Amino acid sequence: MKLDGYHWRTRISQVRLGRDTYRVVRAAQPGSHGSLIESRLGADLDVDEVSARELAAAWWLAARSPRSLVYLPYRASRTACEQSDAGPDLDLVLLHHSLQFPLSR
Repeated sequence: MKLDGYHWRTRISQVRLGRDTYRVVRAAQPGSHGSLIESRLGADLDVDEVSARELAAAWWLAARSPRSLVYLPYRASRTACEQSDAGPDLDLVLLHHSLQFPLSR
């Protein structure tokens, strides 16, 4: 995918949930350029420039693709020291507002 000169390499797979089929888009190479954690004040997203571009491309794709789920695995990107200082690790799933996908499923 290309956004304003930035090329985001992705892997695309199909998943079936009941009678519905969804397209799942993931980064081709899982990045270690950011983290998403939950604290007592809410979720905190910490990204560098590379991860910010990836996030912008993912957000753009999710907003324009009503049958796509965009998955960004931030859980594996924190070091052991960072994990002990904060709450649980989170991953980020972006989707079109009209999809109303139940994330618990």
